[in-house]
Amino acid sequence: MKRGASAVRLPVLIGTGAALLLVGGYGLLHYRNEHARGRVRAMHLVFAKEPLLLVEESLTDVGPDAPTDAVIHLLTLRPPDGWRVARVSADVRTTFVGGTSRGLWFDERGGRGLHRRDPQTLEVNAEEDDWRSKVHELPPLARVEGPLDPEKGIPLRFADGKVQWLDPDSMVLRPAFDAPVLGGWKDRPSVSLFDGLKGTAPNARIGRLHGQAEVVSNGRDEKTIQCSGHPRAGTPFYSPGFILLGEEKQANALDGPQFLLAHRATPAPESTLQVSRVDCAGAARWTVVLPGGAVGGALIHKDLLFIVTRMQNGEDRLDAVSLDDGTVKWSYPSE
Repeated sequence: MKRGASAVRLPVLIGTGAALLLVGGYGLLHYRNEHARGRVRAMHLVFAKEPLLLVEESLTDVGPDAPTDAVIHLLTLRPPDGWRVARVSADVRTTFVGGTSRGLWFDERGGRGLHRRDPQTLEVNAEEDDWRSKVHELPPLARVEGPLDPEKGIPLRFADGKVQWLDPDSMVLRPAFDAPVLGGWKDRPSVSLFDGLKGTAPNARIGRLHGQAEVVSNGRDEKTIQCSGHPRAGTPFYSPGFILLGEEKQANALDGPQFLLAHRATPAPESTLQVSRVDCAGAARWTVVLPGGAVGGALIHKDLLFIVTRMQNGEDRLDAVSLDDGTVKWSYPSE
């Protein structure tokens, strides 16, 4: 009797243990999705039913043998208040293609393929099979040729070499009879932070560019601002009358009609950074002190400037700063 009862209990115990491990695994995945942080590899302004800030996060704590961006999160925030609308895990091969009111399109080569996600939940609401099934004997998709064009759709090149436009709402394909003029992200509200900013005077782009601005030499040990179509600014950055940098010789000019200068005054903690909004004449509108050691990139939406700063712990911080006076409106992760 006892031996039989034990034989019955053993599969039950094994099944219970497996169920607990499964529940524990889902709990760990949920905790990781809620709390894991890393680098911001790209930001996009998307316009669905409401404007949203789409953030691609790459995790840096996935283990010593994995690449630093082996797992990513897709995150949507409301620009005015930083409210987190949705956050989901995604494959590292996932790249953003564009969006409409029906959803946000992503391409995951070697995996899910070209698919659409709900802008409010980021859950997949259209698979690649959904639009491929509308065409009989469609060749394999070779690649997505460029970002979504608001007027023409998504340009797709197939294995037969032909390019067709995919309507993102109806998911109907239309042949491109002429060689399509493919757009890029240069005139879109999007910024890539894959490599960060390098060099002693790097330039990063803000979405919806208004001309090229750069940091240029202004004498032996000074630098100033040069805007496209404007004379070189007479006031140098490194003079005590403007911003005293001391031994810090790095300046990041982020392009725009009135752009940013990231700097660190001396003396100052290495964990803090000063960011100034500067016009083409070299005059500072305001200066805000942010945590972090460097600016990774920035994006503008209306009266807000979204600034990504690199923290010493390997994570990134996103601050929404007022373009008018430099007030920090909200931060992600929020304090």
